[in-house]
Amino acid sequence: MARHLPGKKKKREKRLPEPSSFLIATEGKSTEVNYFKGFKDEINARFKNSIQSYEIEIKGIGKETLRVIEDIEEYSRKLPILYENIWAVFDKDDFPQDDFDNAINKAGEMGMEVAWSNQCFELWYLLHFSYSQSALHRDDISEKLDF
Repeated sequence: MARHLPGKKKKREKRLPEPSSFLIATEGKSTEVNYFKGFKDEINARFKNSIQSYEIEIKGIGKETLRVIEDIEEYSRKLPILYENIWAVFDKDDFPQDDFDNAINKAGEMGMEVAWSNQCFELWYLLHFSYSQSALHRDDISEKLDF
C-alpha cells in the first residue's frame, strides 16, 4: 500500500492562457514558417512601442494533417505558457477525405483553429504576387514562384 507523506503531494500547477498569445503550427517546415514569420515580424515592428504585447510562436511540424494536430497537443503540454490562440495550418493535398475531416474535427474538439490551403501552401504566396484565375496544379506553382 502506498503511503502519502504530508507535504509531498505533487500538485499540478494550473496554467492560465497568456493573453494575445499565438502558436501557429504548420505542416511544412519552411515555406509556411517563413510566411507566418513575416507576419510576426510585421506585428512586432508595428507594436514594439505599444503597451499591448504579442507572444507568437511558429513551429514547422513537417507531418501530414492529423499528425500536425496530434503533435500540437503533445508539444503544447510541455510549453511553459498556455497559448490563448492555437492554429494548425496544413494543405488539403491528396489525403483521403476522412483523414482531412478527422483532423479538422479533432482540432475543433481540442479548441484549435484550423487553416488549410487547397492544393498547397505555395499557392498563397503566388496569389500575393500574381493575379490568376486559372487552375494550377501544385507541380506548376514552384516554377511560377521561381523556387
